[in-house]
Amino acid sequence: MSTTAAACPACGAKPKKKTSMLTWIAAGMAAIIVVSCIGSNMNSGEQREVKQRQVAAIEAAKSPQQKASEAAAAAYKDAELQFAISATRMTKASMKNPSSFEFVDASLVDKGALCLKYRGTNSFNAVTTEQVAISRSMKKGDWNKDCAGRKVTDMSAISAVL
Repeated sequence: MSTTAAACPACGAKPKKKTSMLTWIAAGMAAIIVVSCIGSNMNSGEQREVKQRQVAAIEAAKSPQQKASEAAAAAYKDAELQFAISATRMTKASMKNPSSFEFVDASLVDKGALCLKYRGTNSFNAVTTEQVAISRSMKKGDWNKDCAGRKVTDMSAISAVL
């Protein structure tokens, strides 16, 4: 008796199983997904190049005054951020238990004061939320006078640096 006969159903050879329709559909879907991912990556590279060309054209079209004013605005924003970071670090260092410092919120008032809210432990080991106003000269100010009801710029991004 042969075990390799291809056409004899009674000879003992196991017939080859045909691939089911569901398997073909699943393989086709997987192939479509792979091809679309590859195609979208090619498009995104081209789109990135187009965006870079557009940005370069916009930058080239700017006048020297526009470039100078943008640079000054960026420098001012950087100075504000550095002030907020240093004032927050100063506040943390002045606490009785600096390791308990937990940043809550910070905002910068138009006239230059930093309004900072933070949590920390007091002398009795109770966790309290405090708020402090810090002037540009790094002196403690009055929250109600400097921060309450004023137009502010959100400085919560400094939490990533602390």
